[in-house]
Amino acid sequence: MMDRFSSLTPQQVLAEARKQDVEIARLTAVIEAQRKALDTRVDEVLRRYPGGARVEDHELIDAIGREIGTFGINSDSSTWQKDIRIQLKHKGMQSRDGFFTIE
Repeated sequence: MMDRFSSLTPQQVLAEARKQDVEIARLTAVIEAQRKALDTRVDEVLRRYPGGARVEDHELIDAIGREIGTFGINSDSSTWQKDIRIQLKHKGMQSRDGFFTIE
């Protein structure tokens, strides 16, 4: 990596760094938009269940998985199931005794 910059002037290195910063900001914005869209879809599924309902964890995760389909989710089922569990955890929900309680 340093070889790439060794022949550049300090001004050229700074210009290159600015380009990288712009790219990082763009990618961060894309990731954040995907997170918000996923959060919205998870909320849509959760609204289908009455408050206080106890839902088997695999049922809820499968329902969310069906809702999002290929929506930015890795096709490996263990990966997308883990991603959904993380999303639910961010919402303060954890599986207890194999069930999620809908708030």
